[in-house]
Amino acid sequence: MQLTDTQRTLLEAAAKHPQKKLVDFPDNPFLAARGLNTYLGVPILESRGEVLGVISAMDGPARVFDAGSVQLLLILARRIGFEIERSRAEAELRRRVGELEAVAEVGGLVTAGGDLQTTLDTLARRIGEAAGFD
Repeated sequence: MQLTDTQRTLLEAAAKHPQKKLVDFPDNPFLAARGLNTYLGVPILESRGEVLGVISAMDGPARVFDAGSVQLLLILARRIGFEIERSRAEAELRRRVGELEAVAEVGGLVTAGGDLQTTLDTLARRIGEAAGFD
């Protein structure tokens, strides 16, 4: 993965300096309850750059993240972003296939000259399915 100069600078700075989160955020109940002092987070991005979330590494003792740890977190974030996008694309494909199947089913009933009530019932059912109603 290619990083911009700005991204590289920010990540190198985060990796070189131990974080003392309990000192920085003494009133944070999540950090305090777990005794977390070290934090490194990177954004999970989709292919157009939209931020989908954050993946982070946390630890109790204050420590410095090495370049390998930072790179691993970046790779995981990129992979998670890819998988989220792939999952969304698959869901959209399934939705479109369902629409085409509905059109084919109703079209088949119409061209076969079937019973009007059966055709209308099928049409209403398929519209309800497409709209998410059962």
